[in-house]
Amino acid sequence: MIATLNKKPDAKSEQMYYTKFLVIGYGDLCQGDDGVGQRVAQAVGDWNLPHVKAIAISQLKTDLVEAIASSDYVLFVNACHHKYDCYTQITPLSLVSSPGKPQGPTLAYPCSPKYLLALAQTLCGYQPQAWVLEPPAEKFEVGKPLSIVAEEGISRTLDKIALFLRSYTPVYVAS
Repeated sequence: MIATLNKKPDAKSEQMYYTKFLVIGYGDLCQGDDGVGQRVAQAVGDWNLPHVKAIAISQLKTDLVEAIASSDYVLFVNACHHKYDCYTQITPLSLVSSPGKPQGPTLAYPCSPKYLLALAQTLCGYQPQAWVLEPPAEKFEVGKPLSIVAEEGISRTLDKIALFLRSYTPVYVAS
């Protein structure tokens, strides 16, 4: 899905041609592998790409809605809590029509990615394409360092995000 334009834009209008990406990494940095989402977002932020915004937070909140609605693509990154696996799980989020009730445990994560997307649609009239990326994780004890599985998962997830950014960024063809 590489968008091709007939000519490269001039310096004044170049920014309007950028596809806007938002990477939201969430999880608790104090609970071992649970912090992989934040670590991924911090690393993406360190790339300093002009068309990519990275947010590292402990939990999803409704104040992210404006940033979500002003993006073309959103990648939610959170540790895989469901099963141990050597691969980053990637799940596309289907467009949802109304926010309804927040999903998931209300005390730990009052908002889910789907809830925030629906809220963006309801409040801002736009919902970007979005995916959830879940790097593998296995140890969630308080005060523990990242496991080798999580460290490898972060590296693989960053590779997947870099590929995603290259694939979804417009290519300018000289006329």
